[in-house]
Amino acid sequence: MQSQAQRRRSAGIRQKRGPLVHTAGTPCVSTLDALLSPFRAMAMFEDCHIVTPDSPGMDGDTPLHVVAMDGDVDCLQAMLPFVRDIDVVGDCGNTPLHYAVRWNHPDTAAMLIAHGADLMRPNDDGDVPLQEMRGQPGFQALCGMFDKDHDA
Repeated sequence: MQSQAQRRRSAGIRQKRGPLVHTAGTPCVSTLDALLSPFRAMAMFEDCHIVTPDSPGMDGDTPLHVVAMDGDVDCLQAMLPFVRDIDVVGDCGNTPLHYAVRWNHPDTAAMLIAHGADLMRPNDDGDVPLQEMRGQPGFQALCGMFDKDHDA
């Protein structure tokens, strides 16, 4: 059974985001607002109060989930200073790391892990990101780094 996020993805319901231009130094409110603006325009976030990258939409997924699913490393890097919960739970109990792995984005997954994403957090079906990484092409090097530390 597909989640709402998977149905959106397979139906091609995605909004392209342009490149982000932000200044060096401490993140500011105007940068955050510009970063979240394209997400607020998406149907999945309609009538939702999106104030941070981990603010939930209608199905529980967040802008952070969308970026992880899309593998948009630049946008993820811009979001990270504003993220309160890197393991925010969305649709079907999935975290952004689940989506990065499921949609085969090793660079995105590595960045999430480097910022504290939990490799062993199960979703509602009991799927654990580290176990899912083992079955995906492109994740061998990343798995090798963590297999020694986890008994999955």
